[in-house]
Amino acid sequence: MRFLPLSFVKSQLRFAAISLICVGAFANPAKMSAPARSKDSDHGARLQRVEQSAVELPSVPGKAPIRLSLVELMKLYNVPGLSLAVIENYKIVDTKAYGVIAPGSTTPVTARTLFQAGSISKPVAATGALSLVEQGKLSLDENVNDKLKSWKVPDNEFTSTQKVTLRRLMSHTAGLTVHGFPGYDVDAPVPTLVQIFNGEKPANTAPIRVDITPGTKERYSGGGVTIEQQLMIDVTGKPFPALMRELVLDKIGMTDSSYEQPLPAARAAMTAGGTYMDGKAVHGKWHIYPEMAAAGLWTTPTDLAKFAIEIALSKQGKSNRVLSEKMTREMLTPVLDQAGLGLFVDKDNPGQFGHNGADEGFQALLTMNAETGNGVAMMANSDNGISVMSTVLRRVAKEYAWNYKMQDDNGEKLFVLATLQGTGAALQSYDEMKKSGATDAKTLEAMLNMLGYRLLYGGKESDAVQVFQKNVQEYPQSSNVYDSLGEAYMKVGKKDLAIQNYEKSLQMDPKNTNAVERLKKLKGEGAGGEAKVVEQPGFTVVGIAARTTNAREMTADGVIGKQWARLMQDGVYAKIPNKLDQSIVAVYTDYASDHNGEYTYVLGARVTSDGDVPAGMVAKKIPGGRFAVFTSDKGPAPTVVPETWMKINSLPKSATGGDRLYQADYEVYDERAMDPQNLQVDVYVGIR
Repeated sequence: MRFLPLSFVKSQLRFAAISLICVGAFANPAKMSAPARSKDSDHGARLQRVEQSAVELPSVPGKAPIRLSLVELMKLYNVPGLSLAVIENYKIVDTKAYGVIAPGSTTPVTARTLFQAGSISKPVAATGALSLVEQGKLSLDENVNDKLKSWKVPDNEFTSTQKVTLRRLMSHTAGLTVHGFPGYDVDAPVPTLVQIFNGEKPANTAPIRVDITPGTKERYSGGGVTIEQQLMIDVTGKPFPALMRELVLDKIGMTDSSYEQPLPAARAAMTAGGTYMDGKAVHGKWHIYPEMAAAGLWTTPTDLAKFAIEIALSKQGKSNRVLSEKMTREMLTPVLDQAGLGLFVDKDNPGQFGHNGADEGFQALLTMNAETGNGVAMMANSDNGISVMSTVLRRVAKEYAWNYKMQDDNGEKLFVLATLQGTGAALQSYDEMKKSGATDAKTLEAMLNMLGYRLLYGGKESDAVQVFQKNVQEYPQSSNVYDSLGEAYMKVGKKDLAIQNYEKSLQMDPKNTNAVERLKKLKGEGAGGEAKVVEQPGFTVVGIAARTTNAREMTADGVIGKQWARLMQDGVYAKIPNKLDQSIVAVYTDYASDHNGEYTYVLGARVTSDGDVPAGMVAKKIPGGRFAVFTSDKGPAPTVVPETWMKINSLPKSATGGDRLYQADYEVYDERAMDPQNLQVDVYVGIR
């Protein structure tokens, strides 16, 4: 979630499809020089050339060079829609939208389609905070606890001599934890900011705390920017979306932008829907981000371009609609490394500033040069958006004659080769890169790892295994390569080989907690083992009920998600009397036939007595008997629970749990389900 060309990496020995991005450094920066032809007078001709030839890559010997149009590149990366705005001489000269608003949709993206900006929310929010500094309501260098009212940053040994300040929050130098936020499913309860700060449920991230002496290191922290959001609210007494509209959005003319989370219906109708790497749609179209300053901006490339132009001109004192020239120059001055106040600057390109962003199923890129007036804003409804955008950025820089240095992205080249010409061609290209000596071993290892994961979660498991095997062969002293190969073997069902590689990884790195958890699962000590058969006593559940079918739950008319929203957000669970324990149970009963027919879904709690059933709820007696117990994988509820049921529904009658009664089945959400983004549940299926 940072400025400069990006690539996906495996972080902390695990690959996550949720916006895990870092600065890409696969080779030395290469200068983007102007095309041989003269500058176009024909409006749009340069952008048309970008569209027609977004990728031009040398192929392996004996094969023709690879050339892809922008539309072909989007298809390759499962990017349904993309929108961009090109800036030249401080003016927007080209805007265009491509593709559709969601996978499977026929509705085209337009220049006014709204996308989630991810971390580009941060520099826009920082501009609002700096405006409050100029108004005298905030100070850059005072202890933020002096003005925070709703919550205070807990003091500890790290804050004894250096304090958390607004300058440090905006420049990621406050020593605070929590890199980024996954957001909340549209059917999940949304926490308050204080719950997020303290890591209290239903927050899905750890407590935000200082664990490095403030001012000593630049470490990216969305958690710190969320404290900035609370600070702005506390000193003004205004809701953050309204405050940002007043301070920044209206002044710059960002009429298609909003920090509202969730969006009101009128704006929600203008949005794109998020897409995962494999092309599948994000449930509910998007996630909700109460961490608005860090990740909550809905906007368009045109509005982001307006923002970038204002900052660039403000630095020169030519347009100061929000900030003074002096404050803007301070904003663009690095505090540590390349981190300014809300924006990152680029040491390889004087005058360049910007930020990248990623929310669930959305990615965005903004870069601008304050000295030349050239820049571009791009947004896509895909977790692969940055891969396409970095390629387009390279072409834009060339066609629009920027004097711009950009790092080569050989990792993307390997993926394109693997997709179009086969994994063998990609590995041959890797061998040539290694032989040239131009790329260091750590980067080469990371490139192979990235390629392997893209193949593994892109439906090419056997190819992924081949790539991970190559990485083990090339870098046998790395714990991470064995961890990755273990994950690939696990995914293709080769349990013994998965165990062997995870054990090797753990032997080399005893702190590899991922390997520990995976080994427990593989050895049947945790989730994912064969179902066990138990005798269960009957019980009574009190809760809310609805009649539905599995087919209905696959559509927007599904009721289960809405029942969960009622249970948590409307306080239904708290109103259930005589609870047997604190678990939530979801019961499937009164089957019309089998899992393809209608059933009654009851969501509530087991009770010791049904003598006092609140209005609007039902009491249902569930008979005891023999049950097969399946334990889900750990992960987001909308993913792991349906996956467990799909496994159950596909079992042959001869398998454990396959000979079902279709009388009453149920899920138990206990202490392992405290985090809806990383829960684990037991599913009890009645059997003969």
